[in-house]
Amino acid sequence: MNKRKKVYCNECDEFVDYKVIEKEKEYNVLDKEKITINAQIPICNSCENEMFVEELAEKNRQEAYDIYREKNNILSPKEIKEIRGKYGLTQKEMSKLLGWGEITYHRFENGTLPGPGYNNQLMLIQDPKNVLKLLEKGNHELEEEIEERLRGRINDLLKGQNVKTLELTLPSDFYEELKIEAAKNTMKLKEYVIFTLTKSHYEEKQKTSTKRKTVREASRKISEKFHEQEGEEKFLFR
Repeated sequence: MNKRKKVYCNECDEFVDYKVIEKEKEYNVLDKEKITINAQIPICNSCENEMFVEELAEKNRQEAYDIYREKNNILSPKEIKEIRGKYGLTQKEMSKLLGWGEITYHRFENGTLPGPGYNNQLMLIQDPKNVLKLLEKGNHELEEEIEERLRGRINDLLKGQNVKTLELTLPSDFYEELKIEAAKNTMKLKEYVIFTLTKSHYEEKQKTSTKRKTVREASRKISEKFHEQEGEEKFLFR
């Protein structure tokens, strides 16, 4: 077990060992809302007074911020990083996409609470369609190469939104039969199952498409015949 580093105690006027206790503490977050948490408080082993330990102070602050975020639907640093990661952008590129200063964006990923305007914009770009709209409007500072790469990423994400995942539980004998059929077709089991299912799906769609084409062709011929004989005899459609 690692021993804690000694910390300076104002009362003792020297570096001392300390213990940590839990104590309710109220934080005034952004001067907007008071949040109470069970804070980790460092106590001097010598004089029993509370001390300041930066690591614990930051941990307590972030816990209060997390509660505030949850109550007010504000994205966490992790969620903000995940949005950027989804689009494969660096912090600098993300700030250019949004039209923000790089330092501003960096702070949000590192724990600073974004104001309502910043937070709303971050929530909007969780949807790739909104990023695409942003690019189409040209309200960004991305280089052409980066924009092209981002458009490709967005297209991949939008295609993925149309793909559904299906989990199947199969009888063991049927599973083995599928494996044999897959081997016969020199395909992996997963590839063979997908091929079989989609083949049936598209064949059915093709039948429907052919049927519709036949109906349209028949309608066209009837319409042509109708116009040829107009004034002589009219067709009655029921």
